[in-house]
Amino acid sequence: MTKHKHYDCIIAWANGAEIQTKLPESVAWNNSLYPSWDKELCYRVKPRTVMVELPLDVVKYVSALESGLCSISSSAPEYKIAVACRKALEEKK
Repeated sequence: MTKHKHYDCIIAWANGAEIQTKLPESVAWNNSLYPSWDKELCYRVKPRTVMVELPLDVVKYVSALESGLCSISSSAPEYKIAVACRKALEEKK
């Protein structure tokens, strides 16, 4: 027997996960307290937001990078941290 198209989301919902739904042509996801599990809709487990507290010197460093006050070599150990922080800041906007 073949699994239901939304099997994984159904199980996650039964275990207490929050579910979001959208139309296939839409870009916006909406919370769904009581999903209908319509095979024509898209479903997903609501992504969790993870907040990370950064040390002040890292925040200042990333701000300086963004404002162009300093630059960094891609071979520097701090480079990956700076790139990750910049990406996180961009996603917040």
